This record gives sequence, structure tokens and C-alpha cells, in this order.
Amino acid sequence: MEKQPFFTVTKEEQEGRHALLTVEFDESQIQERVNQTAKQIGRKARIPGYRPGRAPARAILRYIGENSVREELAEQLVKEIYPDVLKQGDVEPSAMGKVVALELKPMKIIFKVPLAPVVKLDDGYKSVHIEKEEVEVSDEMIDDALEDLREKSAQWVPQEESGAEPGDRVTINLKVSADGEELLNQEEFEFVLEPGELFLQEFVDQLVGMKVGESKEFQLEYPDDAKVPWAGKKATFSVELLSVKKKELPELDDEFAKEVGEFESLDDLKQKLRDSFEAELESQREDKFIDEAMKALLEHVEVEYPEELLEEEMDVLLNRRKEEIKRAGWDWNAFLRISGQDEASYRESLREDAERFLKERLALKELAKREGIEISDEELDQRIEELVESSSDPKEARRLYKQDEIREMVREDMLVGKALERWLKMVAGEPEEEKPEAKEGPAEESGEKSEEEPEEEPESTEAEEK
Repeated sequence: MEKQPFFTVTKEEQEGRHALLTVEFDESQIQERVNQTAKQIGRKARIPGYRPGRAPARAILRYIGENSVREELAEQLVKEIYPDVLKQGDVEPSAMGKVVALELKPMKIIFKVPLAPVVKLDDGYKSVHIEKEEVEVSDEMIDDALEDLREKSAQWVPQEESGAEPGDRVTINLKVSADGEELLNQEEFEFVLEPGELFLQEFVDQLVGMKVGESKEFQLEYPDDAKVPWAGKKATFSVELLSVKKKELPELDDEFAKEVGEFESLDDLKQKLRDSFEAELESQREDKFIDEAMKALLEHVEVEYPEELLEEEMDVLLNRRKEEIKRAGWDWNAFLRISGQDEASYRESLREDAERFLKERLALKELAKREGIEISDEELDQRIEELVESSSDPKEARRLYKQDEIREMVREDMLVGKALERWLKMVAGEPEEEKPEAKEGPAEESGEKSEEEPEEEPESTEAEEK
């Protein structure tokens, strides 16, 4: 009598790119497996009335309970049959499925499996065109950069005779009182004479014109929202001016260029600044161009994917951020405390970026399919060799990259990168590089017969004759 199939699979697709795979078993075969599992348990468990490992299945089932044995069997079956369940259900998973329901008798297991994403790219992408902005470094940018360098190289020169002016660095003894209470008594307080949180414009105006050694008393009323103890009060200020220093900027000449860096002349410094600005603007332009190009691509694509893929992308971003924090010399938990978050809330804050990155990746993979972009085994092997050589432990890296799963991850990264390169050229209107045409060799090399040469019968080999 022909044995019934061990199990059957029923598939039901759900919203959100998931499939429920209901697995039902032939109960007679399950019962055989139950007895086998019971004997396995009996080899380790002590069953009253029997020597170790000698108890029959029915005694073990009676002592332990059949449901307990079936639970043990179900755990084994989940690992054992999952690949065949996917095959029977004709399901291509995008992430690991999970058991969402289990019935012990009769045995039934229901898996929830994330399906591959669905990506629809309309033909409108072929007409997208984006102009790159022109990169231009203005003379004003160079002048501003030179002024910043002059400011950083400025000298503060003491002045004894001239009065204080806005922008001078002054040192004062300062007392502030209000409502008969002394609120501040600060000696040798040094600051640049300009308005800020502590000093209003009216305070600066009172000090302008004072000379070293002079004292002055005056009253001012600060706003209610000022960040000072005398906010909203009419305060009395007693000021003694101890020193005045005026800023002297260096001359913009060749000597200045040599002092601020290894520049032969002022013209050399200006050219280096111009080169630096051009590189920075070019980088910003490329970043903006890529951002606009990807936004344009997403306007022509519809993507549906299971939540698990987004969760995986969030984990990738989280781990990447942890590595960045570690390289910066920070402890991850200390960083979380300072930022006022726990890991769960920080991970959730990455959701929007993770969703964008996932959509972009799926869109580029679909673009690669539409444009016939592939990664050959030779390209993959070359890239893996580069990764191995750049690794801190090449021997371990070589072992790792031999795994098919890891190789395919590298291939996918390369495919996405290649698709991005193609997309950027497409939207910029750059012509696609032509593939070199295969050179036609002699007829016998190309496998084609010359019309002028008759087809000859192949000579029989010695092995054929025998």
C-alpha cells in the first residue's frame, strides 16, 4: 500500500506581503514519529518501573504525557520541514518566517512568511532629466576666507591712552546690585565690548569712551526674559576699567601666507583656498544631484514590502550608528544617556531614514533588472578579493566570503551600486558606454562554417572505433 504524503501545505497570501502556510500532517505517520520521539526522551528520562532506556513508548507517553511529546516533536518538525514547506507552498521568502499557530492533535503548524517585495517601475523613469548646478567659487568667498584667517591671526595690543571702542577686548571690575542687594561682584572680567546675553547695547554704550583707570556708575533696566539675576529690575552697575586691548589684523601679504601655512605666497594661499572651495562645492553638488535623482526615481516606482525588511534596515542603521559612536571614542550607553533616549526610542527614530533607504535599494534593484545590469562571477570574485585583502584578518575573511549567503549579499551591494551609477548617467543625459563588440575570428573559431568550405565529416576516433 502506497504511503500517504507526510504533510500537505496550503498557502494563503495576506496584505503586507505575507503568506500563511498551513501544514497538515498524515496522522498515522505523525503517530510513528511521536513514538520515536518518546523513545528518544526515554533514553534520558527515568521512567518508574523500567531500567534506563528500556521503557516502551506507551509507558513513556503515559508518564510524560502525549502532549508534551508532541510539543517536542513539533519543535523538531519546524526545523526539519521548513525548507520543504516553502518549496511546496511555492514561496520565495524575503526574511525568516515564524510559527504563528500550532495544534498538537491532529498535528497542524501554521507559518507566517514574509514574501519578496513587489516593485513596479513605470516607463516614465526613462524621460527623467536633471541639470547639475554650476560650481563657481566667487572672489567674495576667497575674500571672506582670508578675513577669517586674519581674524584668527589677530593680535590684541594693550592701549593706555585711547578710550574703549566697540570690538575692543576690555577687562573690568564689575558690581551689580538691585533693590539694595548685591547680585554680582566680578573682578578682572575680560570680554569683547559688544552686546550679548550679559551685556545689553545700553551697557556697551556706557563703557565706550572710558579710559584705563576710570570708574563709572550707572543704572539700567533689563527685560523680564533676560538670563541674568537682575532681569526685570532697575539695576545699578559699578564699573572700573582695568585694561583696553585693540585688535590688530595682519597685512594680507606673502609673509601672512607663510605664517598661516606652508604657502609660498599670498597668491598660492588664494589658489589653495579656491581649490578647497571647488572641491567642497563639487561634493555638495554631487550629494544634491544624487538626492534629487533618487527622489525622481522614487516618483516612478511603487513598492510593497513586508515589515520585517524595514525592521532589518533599522537594525542595520542602528548597528552602523553604534560603530560611528564607538569610533568617535564614546560609550554607546553614555551616548544614549546624554541624548536622553533609550536604545528602543533611538532605533525608532531611525525608521524614516530606514524606509527611504529600503525603497531606494529596491528601486535600484528593479532598475538593474529593467536595464539588464548584472554582476558577473568574475566581477564578484574580484570584489571579494579586494574585501579580503583590505580585511584585518584576511584568513578569516576568506573563510567568511566563501559562504553562498555572504557572496550574494556582496553581489547585491555591487548590483545596487552599479544601478546607481547607470541611473545618475541617465538623468544627467550622459551616453551609455558601448560594450566592445566581439571580434569575429576565423570560421573554425567562431563555430560558423564558411559558405565556401564544404562541411567535412569528422574523423572517427580510436575510442569510437572500438
